[in-house]
Amino acid sequence: MTTTELNSPKPVAPKFATEASVPSNYSPSALSELQKISQLDEAVEYGAVLTLRSEEAVPFVGTVATAAPGISLGFLNQINQALMRCTSAVAVVECLLHSTRTLRVATDNEAWLYDRGTQRLQPIQQQIRHRIPANTIEAVFATGEARRGSFPVQRAELFYLCVPLASSKQIYGVCYLGSTSRAFSRDELEMLTAIGNQAGAMLETLDAKAEQERVCENMIHGLALTIDARDEITAGHSGRVAGYSAAIARYMNLSANEQRLTYYAGLLHDYGKIGVRDDILCKPSQLTAEEYEEIKQHPEYTLSILSKIKFSEGLKDVPHVASCHHERPDGKGYPRGLKREEIPIEALIIAVADVFDALTVKRHYRDPMPLDEVIALLEAGRDTQFEGIVIDAFKRYYYEEFFPRYKRHRR
Repeated sequence: MTTTELNSPKPVAPKFATEASVPSNYSPSALSELQKISQLDEAVEYGAVLTLRSEEAVPFVGTVATAAPGISLGFLNQINQALMRCTSAVAVVECLLHSTRTLRVATDNEAWLYDRGTQRLQPIQQQIRHRIPANTIEAVFATGEARRGSFPVQRAELFYLCVPLASSKQIYGVCYLGSTSRAFSRDELEMLTAIGNQAGAMLETLDAKAEQERVCENMIHGLALTIDARDEITAGHSGRVAGYSAAIARYMNLSANEQRLTYYAGLLHDYGKIGVRDDILCKPSQLTAEEYEEIKQHPEYTLSILSKIKFSEGLKDVPHVASCHHERPDGKGYPRGLKREEIPIEALIIAVADVFDALTVKRHYRDPMPLDEVIALLEAGRDTQFEGIVIDAFKRYYYEEFFPRYKRHRR
């Protein structure tokens, strides 16, 4: 189905369309529980309700070509638990679609998620046999009203259920079931709506977490700018180190979360320098032994300051990682003298990126070193000052991406 362009609707509590009912043999007690579930938004409440009568089978009936399997509230509880393990909106919808397929009550199923960037409903599977009218999907999404009905397709009749994926505050998408062999009952509509509401609650939770992550990212960028503002000579260092670090992490095939942590810890790796005096930090000549000892305290300052900030779940390790970028695999680093197995891999990556940028950019007391000399110095520190596998990944990045780009810009 082609995507449908829509404006984001105001949050609306889901309703049921008034269509002719198909007879049902749902037990009254099961229906009572289903009606409770359809009103709930909190995952904890939902799970509690499902547990009340998890042993009670709830058969589907109606005009069917083959017998539909019985469904228990225990099965719905399993769906609930699966949804709560999802870590992305797409995963939530794919879980929902998989669950509805296991019921074997429909020949078609599909879901659409609203993309705020494009302001369109985006299909998840794009493999449905029969195209449900776009205005039906649009109406369900725009109003939050669940729909049950039918329309003619290829000398047959397609029966459908279409429900919003909604919390009490927001509509996130639409789920559809279709069948050319059976009509759906109103009770099945309520069943799917209950599942759609639980998916909506999980989407709301993920949306809130994503917003927290975005706020945290913006905060980190702001903190990094305060470091750049202290010294115009070293301005941009944090951003370059973060970029190099993320590239190395990518060449090491670290997970997306690890790459993200590496990048943001790289942005704040020198944040503790805010506690170092300007006359030392900006000194135009070599540091004395006492001044160098003062500079060596900046990782501890980094940890002390950043630990007082509440980072989002995905970036909670930023303070520790950022404070470890001067530790060495051989245990001769500072400030704590950690050894290889005690140092986060993200910090070992930042260590290489930090030295590379520091040596290839003008500083107060010296001009940039030639690139080949810097590469040789990094190689000389393999397995002592720097982790070998990080050096290997950095060199692949350097020769495949950095140096070709450097040569193009030199022309």
